[in-house]
Amino acid sequence: MSGIRLSPKHGVNPSLLVCFACGDDSGGIALLGRIRKPTATPGRPTIHRDDDDFDAQAPRYMRDTGLCPRCTEAVASGGVILIEVREQPKRPAYEGGAGETLDPKEAEQIRTGRMWAIKGEAFARIFNEAPPAKRLVFIGSDAAALIFGKPGEKKEPT
Repeated sequence: MSGIRLSPKHGVNPSLLVCFACGDDSGGIALLGRIRKPTATPGRPTIHRDDDDFDAQAPRYMRDTGLCPRCTEAVASGGVILIEVREQPKRPAYEGGAGETLDPKEAEQIRTGRMWAIKGEAFARIFNEAPPAKRLVFIGSDAAALIFGKPGEKKEPT
């Protein structure tokens, strides 16, 4: 365990790891130790004068870089995991900027919470291309609504 500086308040400061795709427990634990508190203004340097600024509590859950056993099984059997996202500006809109078009470089993809595991053949039929090698695809809200229906709406398979 070299390399972990223990937190005087929180010890090893653990965080439970959740699946990258579905958000279920992946069975892992991250030991973060002593970490810095998030800054109040993202993107701007903060002058830390208090030693307490470097002793934040770890979040209860962190997204793992891997998949849980259930998602791993879906991918191993030839499936593709589709995760619905919507674009949102990275910074708040300024006054009078409502009609401005959003530059993709200035947007971030926010997960909506909806996801699907489909067979590779179904992916090829829907998108007219072979499934990606990683078998994990982010899909926009508009495309997801066309394929699977809007949230709360039942759509008959085609």
